[in-house]
Amino acid sequence: MSKQDLWLPTLMTLLGIAILCGLGAWQMHRLSWKEDLLRQMDAELSKDASQILLDSEDFKSDDDLRRGSVRGTYDFEKQILVGPRTYKNLPGRHVYTPLRLEDGTYILINRGWVPVDWTSGHETPESRDAAQNAAQSGGIIGMLRRKWDGSPFTPDNKPEADKWYKPDTQAIARAKNIPALHDVLFMLEGGETEGDYPIAVSTKVTPPNNHLQYAIFWFTMAGILAVIFVLRFLRK
Repeated sequence: MSKQDLWLPTLMTLLGIAILCGLGAWQMHRLSWKEDLLRQMDAELSKDASQILLDSEDFKSDDDLRRGSVRGTYDFEKQILVGPRTYKNLPGRHVYTPLRLEDGTYILINRGWVPVDWTSGHETPESRDAAQNAAQSGGIIGMLRRKWDGSPFTPDNKPEADKWYKPDTQAIARAKNIPALHDVLFMLEGGETEGDYPIAVSTKVTPPNNHLQYAIFWFTMAGILAVIFVLRFLRK
């Protein structure tokens, strides 16, 4: 093949190598971010959260995955169910209940998972009293999380039908008339007693960390493409 005929395969090969190397570099960036996230999680889980009372100033910060406790009064009449969510591969929803803090502001508490057919009417007065006493006395322990707006495939909420697919704090505040609702979520910690709903959602985030393998794969593909080009077009 003449040098004149070589320019197109050379261009395409260089473009392919650049794309593959770019994907590998992006995975390395993701690896660094994921390792920082896991270190932060380990540091938060090592704290005695019962001694860390979070307040309105904490809710205004940009920190994510912050563990501590909150104290206040549940407003069960304005709680919502967000789903679908799974627990041990079973379909269900998460219960979000507004908690009125001592300064008069509110925060949404993710109290845990319930089965699909569970409604607020299934919650016994004794269960609510126990939850209320815990929230009003020593405080409840959990993880402060930034608001999650869902994935591109998450359906839009239907407040008029009380159907919620993502915990949009501002939409919930409007629909349920909750004044001064903080734009954060609090994931409640607790035991996992079967049959006692809600079952607290685990606050230990364990996201998969396969970015190094993915980076190696993309860099390897770039090397293979370069070798193929040499063997096909440059070897005499």
